[in-house]
Amino acid sequence: MFSSPIIQLSPTTPCHLAASKKRRALEIQRLPVQRSSPSSGRARMSISPCLDVHFTTRAVIEWQSDIESDPTTRILAKPDPKVSSITLTTRFDSKGSLFDIHVPLKLKGLDSTSDITLRACASSIDSLDLVKNSPVSSEVEQEFKSPALGFRFQLNRHLDLLVPTPALEPIRPAGRARSGVVLDAIREFSRATVFTVYIEARNASPKLQSVSDAVSQGLFKTSCSSRFQLASMYAGLGAKIVQLGVDEALAPPSYEETEPPPPPPPIDPKPDRKRPRQDTATERAEEIALIWAELQMLKQAKDADGKRIAFLEKENQELRETVAKLQERYEAFDKSQQDIHHSFGALETTVEKNTQEFEESVGNELAELREDISQLDHQLSFIQEGQVSDESVAKIKDAVLSDITSRLSGD
Repeated sequence: MFSSPIIQLSPTTPCHLAASKKRRALEIQRLPVQRSSPSSGRARMSISPCLDVHFTTRAVIEWQSDIESDPTTRILAKPDPKVSSITLTTRFDSKGSLFDIHVPLKLKGLDSTSDITLRACASSIDSLDLVKNSPVSSEVEQEFKSPALGFRFQLNRHLDLLVPTPALEPIRPAGRARSGVVLDAIREFSRATVFTVYIEARNASPKLQSVSDAVSQGLFKTSCSSRFQLASMYAGLGAKIVQLGVDEALAPPSYEETEPPPPPPPIDPKPDRKRPRQDTATERAEEIALIWAELQMLKQAKDADGKRIAFLEKENQELRETVAKLQERYEAFDKSQQDIHHSFGALETTVEKNTQEFEESVGNELAELREDISQLDHQLSFIQEGQVSDESVAKIKDAVLSDITSRLSGD
């Protein structure tokens, strides 16, 4: 019996189921559906809301098994190969309204790993609830490094299964045990109409609440997108809608239900040589291809990191040179400022000294001028009074005698 690292089974008793349902009923934030008259409802349904939501992110799927003898919660977290991821694509615009769940695996008829797309058209969704801050299983916690946001779907029909057009029918895995396990899980999940898809809350679009409101109110009942862009899917190969619910009598048992082979006969102890495990060439080639792909991814990441480091080092060097130039300019500017400060101080001292000398000189000259004015004023007053002093008479006499003497001597 094959062990499955992809499908996580959680045994559940009826009591646990009842408790789980009650707990989820409390956790789910369900918005009331507005009821209206048939006529107004038909008029409203014909008009789709104006939404523009496009995003793709990693996802984990959870649903309840429909096997009465085994009522367990199923979780699909790991596709094939394990290095890839299950993704949820949300598209709501004027061209299409749908949710696509992409599960990578290897199918017969295809040369490389592809994926099966499980599509939920908006017209097939009866209710869509956003489950926030609710407890999740350990498998979901291991896949996400941040809190998870759950999409609680309730459909009125099964999901549409899309595969690449070259894939052979009936759909079978291409010789890989893990792909068989994943395909069995998809077969069971495709029969579910109530399920939850978990994504990382930090990757969620802020418009999801509007999508939930519009879907729950039935605004997309006339919007059917089952065959939306089938011809352009899978890198131009095109897609087709298939059914995995084949006749159980004709179909081989699922990988989960196969019984282990009978024990081999005892080995003859005489030969010392051990027969090596016979791996198929296809498995070896695929494993080698996966290893090379991982090595190429690592090499590309290393080259990208190297280029980024070189760019950052160059940018850092340029920044260092710029800082050095700015430091030199700052030092020159600081020195210039100091020189200006010193020159201004010397100039201020000189101005103060010259101002003081000028004030002293002006003061002396003003004092002399005041004295002269005082003398002149005194003389003017004396003359105006008609008085002549003895000194003045003596000067006049000397002047007259000097004039007469000079005239006589001249004669």
